[in-house]
Amino acid sequence: MKAIDKGQSYTQTAKEISSKFDVFSTARAQRIAVYETGQAYEAGNRMLIDTVADQGIQMEEHWMTSQDDKVRPEHTANEDEGWVPLNHTFSSGDSEPPTDPGCRCWMAYEEAPANK
Repeated sequence: MKAIDKGQSYTQTAKEISSKFDVFSTARAQRIAVYETGQAYEAGNRMLIDTVADQGIQMEEHWMTSQDDKVRPEHTANEDEGWVPLNHTFSSGDSEPPTDPGCRCWMAYEEAPANK
């Protein structure tokens, strides 16, 4: 949270993690920084979407990947499910990204079409 409040980059945050926890390699600290920032970003987005849904607007979610060779097959399968209702559990067993350090997925949201 401190890093986000200060507008720090992943690299700056990773350096702080490495300085406090010398058991983490630079690469591991970078992955943790990306994951924790992703978690905070997703939580903030979801708070907004929940507020919109609480107003009676039907919303959908879509698991998104970076669409490259680093994406895990189970996350590609999640993305392939397309637009689904909020609070959907995806085929991987996860309800939201990122799932762990190294996951670069995110959730997209849109208003559900009226004819669904």
